[in-house]
Amino acid sequence: MPSARPAPSRRAALAAVGLVAGITTVACGRDEDDPRGSRSGSSSRSSRGPSVAADDEAVVDGARTDLLALDLLVAATRRRHRPLRGRLADLQRTHRAQLTALDPDGAAAAPARRPRVGGDPTAALASLLREEERLQRRMVTWSVAADSGPLARLLAAVAAGTAQQVALLAPGDGADRARTQRPEGPGRAAGPEGLDALQRVLASEHAAVWVLGSVGAATSMSATPDLFERLSGAHDSHRARRDLLAAALLAQGAEPVQSEAAYVVPEDLSSPAAAAEAAVRVERSSATAWAFLVASSTGATRRWAAQALTSVAVSAVGLGGDSEPLPGAGDLST
Repeated sequence: MPSARPAPSRRAALAAVGLVAGITTVACGRDEDDPRGSRSGSSSRSSRGPSVAADDEAVVDGARTDLLALDLLVAATRRRHRPLRGRLADLQRTHRAQLTALDPDGAAAAPARRPRVGGDPTAALASLLREEERLQRRMVTWSVAADSGPLARLLAAVAAGTAQQVALLAPGDGADRARTQRPEGPGRAAGPEGLDALQRVLASEHAAVWVLGSVGAATSMSATPDLFERLSGAHDSHRARRDLLAAALLAQGAEPVQSEAAYVVPEDLSSPAAAAEAAVRVERSSATAWAFLVASSTGATRRWAAQALTSVAVSAVGLGGDSEPLPGAGDLST
C-alpha cells in the first residue's frame, strides 16, 4: 500500500463516485449457466418490480422464483434449528427486502417441493451457505441475461447483498473468495456510451485508490493488523481494477481519464474506527459506481462489473460496515 500523498485539497471530492443509472436451490432444477433456457413456474406478467420489456419477463420470473426458493429454505432452516434462528435472521430480512424490490406484489410461484433441511445444525448451515453462493452466481447470470439496464442493476445488487450475508456467516470463507477474485477484465465496450461508462467508473477508481491509500497509511500494521490487511487488500483490488479499466480503454483507442491532482480525505483518521468508517464509505461509493456500469453495459463487461460490485460490497462488511439488501442500488429498497 503506498504512503499518503501530500496534503490533499478539497477538489474532486469522492462524492463524484456516486453514479446512479436511470438457483436454483434444493427446490428447483435449473441450469445456472443458462437461465433463459428454463422458465419458472410463475405465469404472472402483471407484477414486476422494475419496468422491463417483454423479453425480460422470463428473467424477472426466473430470478424472483430463485430468490423465493432461498427465502423458503432460510425460513425452514430457522424453524428446524433453534440455535440458528438468530444467526439467520438478517439473512431472511435481506431476502425479504430483495423480494419486495423485485416482486412487490408477491407474484412469484412457490416451488412445488418443500425445502429439505438436515437434522444437524452445522451441516444444515453449511448446506444453506452453498445454496446462497449458488444464488449469488445465479443472480449475476440473470443480470447478464437482462435486456434492461435498470433490471440488470437490481439483479447484480441482489447478488452483492447475498454475498455480503455469506461473508458475514462464513467470514473466513466467502469474504476471502470475493477479495481474491481476479477477473480478466471488462471486455469490449459497445459504442461511445459504453466507453463513457468505463471512463466514469475509472474516475471513481482513481478516487478510491487515492483515499484508501491515505487511510491505510494512517493505520498501524502492528497495532491493528487485521484492519491494515483488509485495507491493503481493498486498495490492491481497486488498483487492479483501475489498471484493467485503463488498459481496456487504451485497447479500444480511447485515452483513459487521468487521476485528479488530489482528492478529499477525511480529516480525522486518528483511530482505527475512524479509518474503517472512512474505508467503508469508499467501498459504498464504489458500489454505486459499479452498479452504474452494470446498468450501462452488456455481456462480459456487465458480468465483470457485477463481480466488482460484489467484491466491494463484501469488502465493506469486512471493514465493519452494515450489510445492505441491495448494495449500490439502495434507492430501490423500500
